[in-house]
Amino acid sequence: MKKRLTICLIILCCHNLVVNATTITSGTLNIDGEDYGQLYVRNDAIVNVLGDTVSTFYMRETSIINVLSGDISGEIVASDQCRVNIKGGSVNEIKVNNDCLIELSGGQINSLKSFWTEHQTRKAIILICDRASINYDETSGTLTGTWLNGEVFSMQLSDYHGMNHIYDNISFIPEPGIMTTLILGACFVFRRNKILIPAKRDLL
Repeated sequence: MKKRLTICLIILCCHNLVVNATTITSGTLNIDGEDYGQLYVRNDAIVNVLGDTVSTFYMRETSIINVLSGDISGEIVASDQCRVNIKGGSVNEIKVNNDCLIELSGGQINSLKSFWTEHQTRKAIILICDRASINYDETSGTLTGTWLNGEVFSMQLSDYHGMNHIYDNISFIPEPGIMTTLILGACFVFRRNKILIPAKRDLL
């Protein structure tokens, strides 16, 4: 009886190890409520988060994670040349390292941390938002603003000790000038098409 119980416990422990440390190296994984514990995303694998999960994602190489909805109560650790796209839902924490690219256009991000161990000069973090709404309190490290869909966001920025501010590596898109250019361009195209298309009565 004890022997059977021991075997059952070993099988259970092994099962937990598999669930709590999973690696995906290719293809696409959609997560909608599943908990993978620690999920290592490698090579060119793609992860789409569609629902709640407590997983922690370790993004490496050129992998991609798209967060569309749901709540990630763990964290996203971004390294190498991976890409992190947050379009909705909520993320407890994102850690930025190496040459990864972070694009934020919606949802809530509680904490955005830099783990660069050298000064970064490129804009590795892109915020697609209402640029005029951006407010950064350098004392508290709090960044607030409004996404293009009108939702308000607030996130805590923190830097690796002694390195340049993570705020300096954020690009805010679209800039007010870009928006004005786009609007004027759209008006020009509309007017041009209106001139080129004759009225129905002119065709009779």
